[in-house]
Amino acid sequence: MALQLAYYRQYGEPCPTYESASTRGFLHGRTETVRSCSVDSVTFTKAFDDKDIKVSYLIIIQVLIFG
Repeated sequence: MALQLAYYRQYGEPCPTYESASTRGFLHGRTETVRSCSVDSVTFTKAFDDKDIKVSYLIIIQVLIFG
């Protein structure tokens, strides 16, 4: 989220973020990619810099989206 927020602040648009995920514990496991930039993460990123949104609302969004 920090990388997405920094990129959004710099360029004004969400970045195409993906991370590696190991599936080694499974039969024929290998490295896969997880795309962490989603509609929900973009909503959180935009809300983070919105001065009209209270901090308590950001915490609620984060809990609902990311658990």
